[in-house]
Amino acid sequence: EIAIISSRSSEAVTRRAAELGIDHVHQGCHDKSAALEAVCLATGIEPRHAAAMGDDLPDLPVLHAVGLPIAVADAAVEVRHAAATVTSAPGGHGAVREAVEHILQAQGRWDDLLLRWQTAPQEG
Repeated sequence: EIAIISSRSSEAVTRRAAELGIDHVHQGCHDKSAALEAVCLATGIEPRHAAAMGDDLPDLPVLHAVGLPIAVADAAVEVRHAAATVTSAPGGHGAVREAVEHILQAQGRWDDLLLRWQTAPQEG
């Protein structure tokens, strides 16, 4: 399951989430912990089994609540210190993709996914 929890609201995020099939989108959140709790309740995933990414101070409560806190490279120093891992990419420049790859590798699912893409028929 993937969720987006953001203090900002953006039509672009709404559209992109729909394109990617992300059902759990919480924008304009001033209480990100409550949004995390709602996502966990809806999905049946305990926070300790979840990962979260952050870049600024309002993300700290969520990062402290999850089992795998991740910070982007250009995150506030306090956020980087709270993270178990920090991406090499800054926010908006492939950090989410990098984090997803890291998670899939840790789960032992990356090689199968890579093989699927390498053998997929090419459209053209």
